[in-house]
Amino acid sequence: MLIAVVLGAGIGLAYSSLPALIIGAVDPSETGAANGLNTLMRSIGTSVSSAVIGMVLANTSVTTGSVEVPSMEGFRISFLIATGAVLIGLVLAAFLPSQRPSAHPVLLASSADAGPAPVASALAAPAATAARTVRHDGAPSSAEPPPPGGTP
Repeated sequence: MLIAVVLGAGIGLAYSSLPALIIGAVDPSETGAANGLNTLMRSIGTSVSSAVIGMVLANTSVTTGSVEVPSMEGFRISFLIATGAVLIGLVLAAFLPSQRPSAHPVLLASSADAGPAPVASALAAPAATAARTVRHDGAPSSAEPPPPGGTP
């Protein structure tokens, strides 16, 4: 019972924290694709692993009376397979590149404006804000915002 609680808590913590870790590790324009890939790989892993373990337990079952039940050897093999998968995952995780979040903000304030744009003007003309954007590598984007009041 205690083992099931610990396993359930670990899986719950991992499944709930992975999207936040992914968002922090990828470019903002790639978060949807990265989280989608996480969900796909998690689903494939769950499906394949349950099928493999079910096959092992079915092939190592013993007949007790009129009922077939999985043998202890089947459970040993299943746990050895799971241990191998964990070890492979740990080795792969050791080779992942380490990424730290950038200390520089992605949105830089323009020096031409002393304060933030009023909310009403930001709603009326969202492209005429007092900020310029920078690319994910920190370089200014080549597209300049249109002048306030619309196009010239």
